[in-house]
Amino acid sequence: MLRRVHWRGRPAHSSRSRPFSNLAARTARPPHPANPIHGGHQKPGLALPHHRGRLSAASSRSVGLIPLQSPRIPLKNAHDSRISCRQIPDHWTPFASAAEVRRQVNQLGLSLGPWAEAARAQSGRQPLALCVLRGGVFFFSDLLLACPVTVEPAFCRCRSYEAHLNGVAARNVEVSLDAPESIPGRHVLVVDDICDSGRTLEALTRRLKELGAAEVETAVCVHRIREDSLFQPRWSAFRHEGPEWFAGYGMEDANHCMNFPGLYLLGTPENPV
Repeated sequence: MLRRVHWRGRPAHSSRSRPFSNLAARTARPPHPANPIHGGHQKPGLALPHHRGRLSAASSRSVGLIPLQSPRIPLKNAHDSRISCRQIPDHWTPFASAAEVRRQVNQLGLSLGPWAEAARAQSGRQPLALCVLRGGVFFFSDLLLACPVTVEPAFCRCRSYEAHLNGVAARNVEVSLDAPESIPGRHVLVVDDICDSGRTLEALTRRLKELGAAEVETAVCVHRIREDSLFQPRWSAFRHEGPEWFAGYGMEDANHCMNFPGLYLLGTPENPV
């Protein structure tokens, strides 16, 4: 229902108590391609239904509508159009754009379908997808949305690196499961942001098997190829052989910039940060 709003304390009249107004008749027309409210692209001006003439700010106030500003923010040092005003640090090198990340993760999610279907057929229950917080949260969400078979999301916390220091390993791997009672007999897919030394995934997989998981598989966004790695994940969206630290898409630079949609390398192979 359209409601005409009057300012200065005047009563508002609904369309039921008065004839269908000219304004309401105009708003009932088909959507205009340049109107953002009706699905078109946005043009600078007012957030109004399509009118024959452009309404002024004064006329928009008379019917209770507020003009919208449409500032044009230039991209600064950004390799991806989704990054509008985020400043990319000078020591970062683009590894994969947001579009490339989405494409790889979607393909990986689709490839999980046969495994998830087989796990469900064997156990009679949907598989359990276990997200390793915090770094795996964006990858986990996008991966499950792309998977064509139902899975049950679950969460755990693991810490193998110092939070505010890049590349500094913690003395011990800490594993904390939210609901360990849900593990026995389940087919579990562990989802993490990166497999580097393999310490986290090795410790978590061992813990899940101790709790009685029927099967444990792993999927990571980035698999760093290392000869001394303790673990090999089954699925990965990206593979990398260099020593550089990763940031973006859940991975952080000294606890910052986790929510950047692309993937970046810090430093160079000769001088990783």
